[in-house]
Amino acid sequence: MCWETAGYAFSDIAGNTAVIVKLTRTLFIIPCVIILSLINERKEAKLSGIQGHVPLNLKKVFPYFIIMFLIVVALRSTGIIPTTIVPTLSKASKFCMVVALSAIGLKTSYSDIRRIGFKPMILGFIIDTLVVFVSIGVQIATDRF
Repeated sequence: MCWETAGYAFSDIAGNTAVIVKLTRTLFIIPCVIILSLINERKEAKLSGIQGHVPLNLKKVFPYFIIMFLIVVALRSTGIIPTTIVPTLSKASKFCMVVALSAIGLKTSYSDIRRIGFKPMILGFIIDTLVVFVSIGVQIATDRF
């Protein structure tokens, strides 16, 4: 199991629950991305002036990272990826995430941020704040049981 989950700091039961919640949330990304991709595809078709039913282009709608994610989940679940190399793969994954986020940050233009305005930043702040309050609420609730 994932011993890096903070739930194990409280107990094994809390840790196991945290792992289940984390995996469920991660797997829920798949239908969310597909639905949002479909909505975006339809919106782009409408903006380009296409009338009526637009045939679905799966290559355009279905993100490749979802396919890679499912392949890695399958390989890990079946034991094809040995447990001994999981820590190395985890470190490599974290490094790649830092590089990707850094690339996004370096590409960010302050003029674009000014043009977009504060609404997206306020939304991000509200969502982060809600995550904090929900986390605190869950911790308080688990302490009572």
